[in-house]
Amino acid sequence: MSNDVHTWLRALGLEQYSDAFAASDIDMRVLPHLTEADLRELGLSLGHRKILMAAVAESFGTTSRPTRITATAAKHQPVPHIASSERPPERRLLSVLFCDLVGSTELSRRLDPEDLREVLRSYQDKVAETVIRYGGYVARYMGDGIMAYFGWPRAYEDQGERAVRAGLEALAAVQVLRARDTELKARVGIATGQVVVGDLIAGSVREEAAVAGETPNLAARLQAIAQPNQLIIAESTRRLIGDAFVVDNLGEIALKGFGTGTSVHLVKSEREVESRFHAAHARELSPFVGRVHELTLLVERWKLARGAKGQAILLSGDAGIGKSRLVQVFTETLGSTPHEVIRLQCSPYHSNSALFPIVQSLSRTAAFRPEDQNEQRLIKLERMLADLGFDTSTVGPAYAELLSLDYHDRYGELELPPQQRKSLILQTLVEHFVHRAGRVTLLLIVEDAHWIDPTTTELLDALLAPINRAPVMLLVTHRPSWKFEWPSAYGHVLPLSIGALAQPLVADMVRNIVGLSANARLVNEIIDRSDGIPLFIEEMARFLAERENSECEIKMVLPATLQGSLLARLDRCEPAARETAQIASVIGREFSQGLLTRVCEFPSAELDAAVAELMAAHLLLRAGSSEDTYVFRHALIQDAAYQSLLVSKRQRYHAAIARALVEYREIAETQPELIARHFSEAALPELALPFWRRAGDRAIARSANYEAIDHYEKVLAIAQKLPDAQGREVTVLETKIALGWAQIAAGDLQQASATFADSAREARAVDKPDALANSAIGFAQANFYSHDPLGTSINLLLEALPAIEAKDTRQGCQILSALGRAFYMNGDLERADASNSKAIEIARRIDDERTLCEALFNPLLVPAALSGKQSQSLLKRLGELLGIAERLNDADFRTRALATRIYYCAEFGDREGMIGALVPGIRAE
Repeated sequence: MSNDVHTWLRALGLEQYSDAFAASDIDMRVLPHLTEADLRELGLSLGHRKILMAAVAESFGTTSRPTRITATAAKHQPVPHIASSERPPERRLLSVLFCDLVGSTELSRRLDPEDLREVLRSYQDKVAETVIRYGGYVARYMGDGIMAYFGWPRAYEDQGERAVRAGLEALAAVQVLRARDTELKARVGIATGQVVVGDLIAGSVREEAAVAGETPNLAARLQAIAQPNQLIIAESTRRLIGDAFVVDNLGEIALKGFGTGTSVHLVKSEREVESRFHAAHARELSPFVGRVHELTLLVERWKLARGAKGQAILLSGDAGIGKSRLVQVFTETLGSTPHEVIRLQCSPYHSNSALFPIVQSLSRTAAFRPEDQNEQRLIKLERMLADLGFDTSTVGPAYAELLSLDYHDRYGELELPPQQRKSLILQTLVEHFVHRAGRVTLLLIVEDAHWIDPTTTELLDALLAPINRAPVMLLVTHRPSWKFEWPSAYGHVLPLSIGALAQPLVADMVRNIVGLSANARLVNEIIDRSDGIPLFIEEMARFLAERENSECEIKMVLPATLQGSLLARLDRCEPAARETAQIASVIGREFSQGLLTRVCEFPSAELDAAVAELMAAHLLLRAGSSEDTYVFRHALIQDAAYQSLLVSKRQRYHAAIARALVEYREIAETQPELIARHFSEAALPELALPFWRRAGDRAIARSANYEAIDHYEKVLAIAQKLPDAQGREVTVLETKIALGWAQIAAGDLQQASATFADSAREARAVDKPDALANSAIGFAQANFYSHDPLGTSINLLLEALPAIEAKDTRQGCQILSALGRAFYMNGDLERADASNSKAIEIARRIDDERTLCEALFNPLLVPAALSGKQSQSLLKRLGELLGIAERLNDADFRTRALATRIYYCAEFGDREGMIGALVPGIRAE
């Protein structure tokens, strides 16, 4: 038996799955341990799974169950918390492809059942092979229909593009099949949307990869309206693919079950573009910000290259950090200076296709078209070579071999073994670039080298030495995962890493997209969650700019354009690490391993391994110097992990986290809002309520007035839904009064008046005199500060007074003081003096200095009602007021008292007293 999986699969007639096995690192050692669920995830049809399982049993002497791993081998095996065959249901953004064979009913009438079976099997194999090649998952075979997912079980940053490429190739692959001299045709529909995938009931059986959501139905409806050999996509998919394909907008079409009109598009072909950046950014780009240092360095190196001192720059950065944008801006700075730009775009779909970027570049330069025949392409190739000054008879065979053209009748055979043939092509290409640089300074851009094929890497390696003496600048963009040793071997090779944008630049970028009127809260939220990554900033800003209620949605929804790339990082991890990240995302962006351990309930060694894997994948970082605290590298990775959880599972984790946090006394005392949030997200509002109330009280005590309003409003929303038996009326009343005072403190006086008026009505309805009195006091305060008419305040205060007048209480004192102030302001001095004097008397008796201060102030509010005879008593009163303010250590009372004393000293001509009041005031300042 061969040790090569590809050879083994080919012997079984299943070689179409070789790439899928290689992508999942499945070699001969893994084969005995594969389960049928594993094979289903790899995309094998039912029949092919049975064939392979039988072959495994025969070849390895096993049954369909995986063999036991020895104790020694187990030490080196990952121990996932969830086996791949037990992957739990998840929320996912899926691109669903539905392919249907046209005319299958007619074929069933014309063909013998055995012949029809072979036709259908060939059709299924062709479509499945294409789907798997682009990383898709064949979810279900339904006779002549096939449903496939892109985005599960593994997410991709370009899942929409992968689905469309697979659809186009599937249509082309089916066309080459024939049944009794009849060419077969198919049609494809693709839609993208949020679904729940995994472990659902589909029909009469439980399916691991069943989907709940409208997306599969929409894909099926789109397929149904497509013509033979057509690919129809939904608007949701159209948004993901950018400008990578030629697309016709078919407008809005009524689809059964989807309302009056659904926007649909016809994909005609792949579009010829120079780079992935241009395909993804067909719309207008936001203004370029920052990167001054990097741009200056590139310009300096360009000047060296123009002097025939060739340079190579290896531009590194995470996905979305702005490498391609920097390259674009740099090329624009070259302006009209004589130069030539050649772009080589590496592809994630062709990382094993030798010299793919070169082939694509030469094909574009030669103006090849899909419909060109071999002879036409040879003519175009010779024209291109001649224009560039090459001897076609000498180099023609090497270029024709590279471009897979049949050149033997024209140039004869290349009588060379494979290795020498490869060497000839590489040497020809090196000379090609050096020759072009001899005509004009050459900027050779290699985009996305992390997807480069090995042979193109060899070409760059061979090119580095000769460009040192030529006017060439080689500019390579790549992600940090791509490794190289060139800088240590060549002095003219410079690694250049670019990082996140600074906060002021992020703010500029957001305002450039959303508009200068963008509110500060929106801008700050994007700053916090985008971590300075331009792609995140741009996509979030554009996404939110299209929505009216953007502030509410920013924390809840990720743009579809980002979900795939963020989840792809998680999907590369083992199941235990992925689940750990999901649980951590519920805790928050920053979390302690202690809390994580309590919530996960994983074995300690397994959790340690999972955290280590997440750190190695650069998804988590240590938070500062702490060995026990971690933080998600990007806030949006946390969001992606969180949103992939089912709501029911999120709630269970939130509840477990809240209960664990309650036991941390310091957190319960200093961060009650954190516990409240987790209980609320766990759908346990009764448990959240006391913590929201505690958080509101704590916020108001610290003058965090807006936070207090938010907390009290949450208490109110919960309390209003409580059953009467749980003291709903009392809780609602108390909360409204607390909310009203927080609104006054925040300066939201009109809203405070409305809140207190509402609480007064409820207090009156349920006969709660204390609550009515508190509402009246608050309403009067809000009315006074907002300069509204005081008639309603007076009536409410007079209504509340009788029930508490007989008792010497602070509450009664406050009502009398508020009445005195209102009567003074309305000019009713007799009633004002009566109410205020009584308030002062009670305040002195019960030693309520704070209310005493307010009452002492009241007569000073109406200077016109005072006479010179009263001046000495007023100034004496002000002196008492200042003394109380000092004892209370109340800066507000002290400032008001000083200002009032200065005013009245000036009013009564007491120059000495005014100076005496000013001096302490100045000292205080």
